[in-house]
Amino acid sequence: MPLVDDYAGQEGMITPAEEWVAITPHDTNNLPFLPKAIMVGVTAGNVVMKDRFGNSATVPFTAGEIKVLRAAIIMIASTATPIYALR
Repeated sequence: MPLVDDYAGQEGMITPAEEWVAITPHDTNNLPFLPKAIMVGVTAGNVVMKDRFGNSATVPFTAGEIKVLRAAIIMIASTATPIYALR
């Protein structure tokens, strides 16, 4: 399934998120859409992700934190929970 980018061609993503979707980490499946941000719920930890170009990153999150990251894949090595994709 192709990755849906609701913000393609836009200069900025200044509007607040209108939807948040709980993510089940998976090492190869793309998220259902390319989010404007990632949010972690109650348990701080790392979110291991890949961008749409296949680059990997491990990003630390505190509980309740939102970071403007456009992850395509959230990997199972992530320790923060729950993880949400925002759009």
